[in-house]
Amino acid sequence: MVCAEPPEINVTASTASSVEAIVDTSLALSCHISRGVPRPGVQWLVNGRPVSANHDAGLVVSDEGQRLDIVDVEVADAGRYTCIAKNSAGVADRDFHLAVLGTPSSLFLL
Repeated sequence: MVCAEPPEINVTASTASSVEAIVDTSLALSCHISRGVPRPGVQWLVNGRPVSANHDAGLVVSDEGQRLDIVDVEVADAGRYTCIAKNSAGVADRDFHLAVLGTPSSLFLL
């Protein structure tokens, strides 16, 4: 018989909790799940709202839920992104705070 083990997020192997991106670039958030029996399911939230492949253009979940790609970052993408790993033994979560900086062309005018 296998004992249940709650999920654990490896902070060192994951993306830093504060992230900056420039408008029109792409960004990947990594949430490395290092433990969990049975294998945890992973969900992403944006400002407390679940990410939906059908409604959230520009957001792509991959690597069994452990990676969230933000394609063509916009100012509206700034905010809190939460990775939640859950199984029958427990829940682990990690917040990522994204700040979006100007436009690439405006950076060259400084």
